[in-house]
Amino acid sequence: MDDLILKVYGDSLSLPRPKDGIGFGKEYSYLLKKRVEKELNKEVFCWNRSMGGARVDELFNHYERDKYYIGKEGILIIQSGVVDCAPRPLPIFLREIVSLTPEFLKWRIVKFLHNNRAKILKAGLGTKPTSPKKYRLTMEKWIKSAIEIEKIIFVINIAPNTDEIEKHSPGFRKSIKLYNQILESVITEINSQKVILIDAYSAIKEKDKEVKFLINQKDGHHITKDGHLLYSELLFDKISTALKCD
Repeated sequence: MDDLILKVYGDSLSLPRPKDGIGFGKEYSYLLKKRVEKELNKEVFCWNRSMGGARVDELFNHYERDKYYIGKEGILIIQSGVVDCAPRPLPIFLREIVSLTPEFLKWRIVKFLHNNRAKILKAGLGTKPTSPKKYRLTMEKWIKSAIEIEKIIFVINIAPNTDEIEKHSPGFRKSIKLYNQILESVITEINSQKVILIDAYSAIKEKDKEVKFLINQKDGHHITKDGHLLYSELLFDKISTALKCD
């Protein structure tokens, strides 16, 4: 039996979320591992290095450091963007300052921002954790670096959000579309057979009646248990095709 290394670098969408019914073994990377082992007769070692709330530059730096330990050729899955493009009422440096304030004051600031988030964003006073330019440059650098090592690179685009979170964070939907366009543009320009876009956005939008089952209705952008199953299916279809053509 041949072996295969599956390297996953994503934000919290790629991690278990037990409180939302996604326990260990229910995340898409594990579902993918088991299916590849069963149907493609491969022994799969899954290296899930995802981090909750991680921006693309943090994940890329994580990947670069990991090269020393897992430099062997494998299949890389990049799931990044929702954290980078989500509109925020405060820039990162101010959020860090707020986090250091006394609890009684911090609670009041957080409450004010939560209650007035939509107004602040509609007024154009919000910010994004990662600018479109930096997101493009970092993703380009990451993919070009990975091409030198990996057998296949899958890049999962950003899933659609719900109407409820769009009302709470005006402009989120527009940002998702913009950053997805950036991803697609980067992959097109690099033009490598090794790099494959996993269009989760379109796959979920096509299942319009099922969106409420695929996107977490409580937070509006995480994927559900069924969402993880869909991601694993999208990835498996591409992996099986790629390995058969190898």
